[in-house]
Amino acid sequence: MQRILEQPPTGVTISAVPARYSKAELRLAGGKLIKDGKPVTLRVPSTSEAIRITGRVQPTTAAP
Repeated sequence: MQRILEQPPTGVTISAVPARYSKAELRLAGGKLIKDGKPVTLRVPSTSEAIRITGRVQPTTAAP
């Protein structure tokens, strides 16, 4: 990755932003969401449906 960022193709500009969380912070948070290799069931008090966290972003539709 560093090699690619050092010499981008002609006409390509790159900007980088610092990480918001450290790797240790992300691992700690992940440990709270995954137990024994399986996702933890999360619930919101206002709904009876469980929340499932995945690595994919779900598309949303805008309200009319």
